[in-house]
Amino acid sequence: MALFDTATMNDVMSGLAAVAEGSAHRFIGFSNDAEIECTRLARPVMVGNFWLHGCTRLTTLDCTGLTQLASVGDCWLYGCTSLTALDCTGLIQLSSVGQSWLHGCASLTAMDCTGLTQLAAVGNYWFRDCSSLTALDCTGLTQLATVDCDWLYGCTSLTVLDCTGLTQLATVGDCWLLGCTSLTALDCTRLTQLSRVGHSWLHGCSSLTALDCARLTQSGPILAPRLQPFEGAGLPGDLEC
Repeated sequence: MALFDTATMNDVMSGLAAVAEGSAHRFIGFSNDAEIECTRLARPVMVGNFWLHGCTRLTTLDCTGLTQLASVGDCWLYGCTSLTALDCTGLIQLSSVGQSWLHGCASLTAMDCTGLTQLAAVGNYWFRDCSSLTALDCTGLTQLATVDCDWLYGCTSLTVLDCTGLTQLATVGDCWLLGCTSLTALDCTRLTQLSRVGHSWLHGCSSLTALDCARLTQSGPILAPRLQPFEGAGLPGDLEC
């Protein structure tokens, strides 16, 4: 199984700053360059933890060349506060990503997930505190089955979430869409495999006025029992899910 290491990255990405040493943190502060394109890279299958963690000047990342990449560890692109765009069209074999993928990318405005057709599992904090994210197209996420806690937590600019592709989504952890104060509607009619959602789903979504979740109750309750969902949302008081 191919794995990025310091020598490989320096060889194939000449002119970029050397990656940090150390087995666990080798990709922290990887580069101060504003743009990185991966079309010239060797075909890696796996990348470990902290890949491009804390690259605060990075604005774009072109992943079109990473057609064999199957898994990425924790903290991929965590804290890349200037990142505005991520092209995932080449990630056609990516099946799993660890926690804190795109956590705290406060300048990211949109992400096209149509290429992520094999992605099955994502860890905690995916898109957490991406405060500029306005829309997320999930139509390509047809194999996504599990997302852990804090998915889209604190995305205060998010107005649109297209869930039509999430036909295999079975479990979501706590605090899904918590504090998404600009979200106005959510159509859950295609979430036919969803069997469990953790607590505080849609908590504090004060602009939410429409929620279609009739299909979710056909096979019994799906909500974790600890906290009432939808608290602080702008939904009608007689709504039942």
